[in-house]
Amino acid sequence: AGARIIQFTLGMVGVFLLWRLGRRLAGRTGAIVAGLGGAVYGPFVFFEGELLSIALAVFLLELALLLWGTSRWAFVVGLCLGLTSMAQPNLLLLGVVVAGLSLLLPRRLGWPGRRQAVLLSVGLILLPTLTLARNLAVSGEAVLISTNGGINFFIGNNPEADGTFHLPPESGLQNRPEGLFLSARERAEQATGRNLSHREVDQWWWLRGVDFWLAQPGRAVSLGARKVLLAVNDYELPNHYDYEYFRERVWLLRVLPTMGWLLPLGGLGLVLAWGRRWRIGILFFLVLLVATTLFFVTARYRLPLALVLWPAAGLTVDRLLAG
Repeated sequence: AGARIIQFTLGMVGVFLLWRLGRRLAGRTGAIVAGLGGAVYGPFVFFEGELLSIALAVFLLELALLLWGTSRWAFVVGLCLGLTSMAQPNLLLLGVVVAGLSLLLPRRLGWPGRRQAVLLSVGLILLPTLTLARNLAVSGEAVLISTNGGINFFIGNNPEADGTFHLPPESGLQNRPEGLFLSARERAEQATGRNLSHREVDQWWWLRGVDFWLAQPGRAVSLGARKVLLAVNDYELPNHYDYEYFRERVWLLRVLPTMGWLLPLGGLGLVLAWGRRWRIGILFFLVLLVATTLFFVTARYRLPLALVLWPAAGLTVDRLLAG
């Protein structure tokens, strides 16, 4: 119960953060659209009721985006991005990209100078470094955050992949109660003929995904395009929890806005935001999209896209009302 209360509280504070982001981008109208939209967005409401790490990741990204460009908060922004990667390891890509570009082009990304970019980078790497040290001390293996990346990369990148959580029948993978990683280990050790460490199993599946890209580049590009389309449409792809199943049975979810409502307004808002110099919002959206489609698409994995789209939607509405 305590964990759920904390998660609900973060969700409510997140609405306020979206309100602030919308106000910064498009004044009062932007604040109303972003804040109210975030409060009633169906997938936000649904997933905040489940104990999943993505809810924490969304809150941290909202906070990082709001504090972005404020000198005294540069280190905290980095900490938020680093902690986000602890909750969702694929989102480490976002931290690395925005920190790297901040070091190269600090003023273009809203920082007064390179000093703030350095503080951001230190904050970003602090928690992953501590996790690496802990994993090395406990297991003797240099694991940065987790060893699930390889298997998830293969699931999203293989000849039979369709862009969703689909286990190829001939892969030997089984989504069973004792864990997907156990069957992943068994398959990798069977193929290599020896016992493998957690890191070696992870590497073996990463290489299988890379082999697919090298052997069938045309199919890989086509699959990547399909995953982008899956990430930016109205249907919420199920993984552990099926949003569409509950939407059919809960009247409230049927009337709450979904990605189909949000994407046209938010997408246009991102185009308009370029003129407002909201480059970091646009960059967040693009890198979050890549971080999702690099693996496979599900409703909860694409959830962070909405936190950028709602303030952008506020800008669109503000421009429409202004004539």
